[in-house]
Parts: sequence; C-alpha cells; structure tokens
Amino acid sequence: MYNYAFNNIKIIRNFLRTNTQHCMQDYILEIAGVKQKMVYVETPKERLLNTEFYWTDIGKGFPKGYWIGDTPVTQEFWMAVMGEPWSKVRFTGKKHPVESVSWRDLMGEDGKMQTGFFFELNKHPDNQIQMAVETEYKLPSEAQWEFAARGGMYGIHDGFRYAGSKNAAEVGWYDRNSNYQTKPVALKLPNQLELYDMSGNVREWCMDEYSELDGLSRDGHAMQEASTVLKLLRGGSWYSLTDYVRVSIRNRSDQRSNYDIVGFRLARY
Repeated sequence: MYNYAFNNIKIIRNFLRTNTQHCMQDYILEIAGVKQKMVYVETPKERLLNTEFYWTDIGKGFPKGYWIGDTPVTQEFWMAVMGEPWSKVRFTGKKHPVESVSWRDLMGEDGKMQTGFFFELNKHPDNQIQMAVETEYKLPSEAQWEFAARGGMYGIHDGFRYAGSKNAAEVGWYDRNSNYQTKPVALKLPNQLELYDMSGNVREWCMDEYSELDGLSRDGHAMQEASTVLKLLRGGSWYSLTDYVRVSIRNRSDQRSNYDIVGFRLARY
C-alpha cells in the first residue's frame, strides 16, 4: 500500500532537516550488533494552538527536543543489553516487542535507574554515542510519548485518531487483527515521524505517575514520584478494542505488574 500522505510528510521532513543548519539528527544505537533507530522529535518554539494535544507548552519543557525509539524495544535488543532473554516473555520472537516487563524492571526499585534495564543500557560499553550534557536513555514522559505518536510538528494538527492514520488497521495491531498475540515490530505503516506500533501491539510504559489531566503542567515534564504505585501506560495493545488504541487513550497499572500486553520504548533526553 502506498501512503501518499505519509510519503509527502517524509519528503518535507527530510528536506527541512537537510536544509536547516545545526539541526538534530536521527541516529542508530547499536548494542552487541543489534540496532535501534532513535528518531529526533523537534518541539515547537511557541505554544501550540488549535490542537487536541493537552501539553501545549511542550516546547518550554523540552526546548531542545528529544529522541524516541522508532519501535518498541524488541526481544533481541533486550538480549543485547541484558545478556540474556527476558524470562517472563509470553510471545517469543527476536523481532517481537519484549513484554511482561514491569516499570520497576526498567527503572529500578527506586525509580532512579540504579538497577534495571536502563541502568544496564546507559553503562553498556557499546553505548558509544556522545551524549549531550544531562541526557540519558529512559522512559519517555507521557507528553513526549503522545506528541511523538501524533506525529510531532509534522502531524500535531492532522487530528488522526491513531498514530499516523484515521484507520487503525493501517497502523496497528489490536483485537480484530492480532490473533490475540504480539506481532513483529514495524510491519504496519509508520506515522509522520516514521515511528511504528504506537497504536496497538503492546501498551508502553511512560515515566509518569498516574494523575488526572486537570492540573498537570502543560510543559510536558513527567509527573514522577517513585513511591506512587500507579504508573502511566500508553498506546493500547494486541488485546485492545479499536477505540483503545487511539493516541489520546491513557491507561495505568501497578509499577510492579508484569502483563503480556505491556512493553516499552526508549527515549533520550
């Protein structure tokens, strides 16, 4: 299927990046021979207007932008970082998203990345990317996740219900087409930022504690309190109804839970 809208956005995005001085770039993170593309997400210099997106001041919170993985973390990438497969995974396959991981498995018992997946990734000897000051790999904030899912600067005003389309089947795996299991990543169409599987396949952990939207800062910084039991999940899963893989849907779970509908995606900021 040739997606004219997506390909036009891709051409414009690549043109802007090529013709903008000092622009940030996508890059490939390679650990033990396994590659993960990291996509740079530009943020607006002014408050966003005429959008359903809640965090309209995300440009103030992240003025230099941020990076996010183009797919959920796969089982082969987990193996590369941790040195062994994840023992709790239900649906095996090196290109399938790793699932049944808890927030604590990723961020450590105290949420400060002194143990867990991100601790191992950030100190891995193959992590040779010259990191900017005060940036590291971790979970995205909820605002970062949704801004990226909506296509960032290139799609925020499109109003798509799903990540890159008005049609869930074009971009996602959910109850009607998944055969009730995860699928290898990047089989469906990407969104305007060339990000895959942000509608369905697995729900994805975010950094934030769960809180109602009313009263949250609009600059996009994570609502984070390590002692808070409930953490944010985004994106819907292979088990979700169509309405529950929309980019606006918020979920939550105990930070210690290991469900086979839950995975995660890298961010760097």
